[in-house]
Amino acid sequence: MNTGMMHKLQTAFTFPTCLKLHRYMARGKRDAAEEEAQPPPIYQLQAVLSHVGDAGGGHYVAYVKRLPGTWYCIN
Repeated sequence: MNTGMMHKLQTAFTFPTCLKLHRYMARGKRDAAEEEAQPPPIYQLQAVLSHVGDAGGGHYVAYVKRLPGTWYCIN
């Protein structure tokens, strides 16, 4: 039953720190030789934004990667 009330999901999840999205990217007008010479981009996770609280209010906390292996909490 949908009462129209908001609620926040509290389920923890994990995600990769490296994303390879080439399967989802348009190829453009490059030929096969150019495709092989320039590999598809690999995206590295640089920051995570987290909400602490419930759907009615709360606080956001950011975690930012400055150097390899060094993460900062910006509260």
